[in-house]
Amino acid sequence: MKFNSKYKPFFNMVHKHRAVRETTSHIRYVILIGGRGSGKSFALAKWVNSATFCRYNVLFTRFTMTSAETSVIPEFRNMCETVGNDSDFIFRRTQVENRCKGTIIDYKGLKPNSNNSTGALKSIANKNVFILEEAEDCHNFELFDKVDNSIRMKGKHNIIVLCLNQGHKNHWIYQEFIKEQRDDTLIIESTYLDNLKHLDQSFINKAEKLKERNLKRYNHVFLNEWQSDTDGAIWRQSDISAFRITVEDFEQDIKRNLTEIIIAYDPAVTDYEKSERERQEARSQAKEPDEDGIMVMGKDRRGHIYLWS
Repeated sequence: MKFNSKYKPFFNMVHKHRAVRETTSHIRYVILIGGRGSGKSFALAKWVNSATFCRYNVLFTRFTMTSAETSVIPEFRNMCETVGNDSDFIFRRTQVENRCKGTIIDYKGLKPNSNNSTGALKSIANKNVFILEEAEDCHNFELFDKVDNSIRMKGKHNIIVLCLNQGHKNHWIYQEFIKEQRDDTLIIESTYLDNLKHLDQSFINKAEKLKERNLKRYNHVFLNEWQSDTDGAIWRQSDISAFRITVEDFEQDIKRNLTEIIIAYDPAVTDYEKSERERQEARSQAKEPDEDGIMVMGKDRRGHIYLWS
């Protein structure tokens, strides 16, 4: 099975020859960044498959993971079937075991809940690989850092993998790992353009249409462009991240205490204020006009204000 050459340093970490693996021993963090259709998730699944044969025990997480047996484990099993070694694994509800090496992959949600105050930390014993998939959904650096600090097996290559779609420059992943180069970090960026032979033509057409219609969104969704706050924006991403609540928290506590819900139209005033010449100049430079929006806000009995995104 061949992967894009971008992934070679990543797969060297789980190469069958120890000498090759040792060339990557200085790397603790791997950041896999890929837009839609980039193939990063399949590459990660194949890497995990290989890691278990190198006697690596893996903690595989998402920020929230409520049904691993119907989501990530079937995806991993399909990849194993493609490779042809699915018979080497035992697939359980929240765990996969390599029957040849005795190594384990535990699937857990990183976010603590009312029944589990420690989240993924309960499954961290004897793990030397920590994977956070869909890492852009985790806005809590302290939560990640707590698990990161627990991956410290002596005599093993301890590896932390963050797999994500591109996000916002205020996100801790960008601030910690992308903004400045680090000697202990391997960053691999891929796009759908690296994976065309495995994509349906209708998906490619959809991406190209978005490129024609909204270049800024195309660059973000498909080409890994990190977003930044717009000058004069009312809601900054740093504020949103700092005060973000989960859907679960909203459903369990906040929803029943709401006393008011307001839906408001948010016009693109800055675009309306432009002259026709300025609009034509923006179009000639492939700049998209400002977009209209809808704001949904609520107020609860305690006087707290909520903004839906």
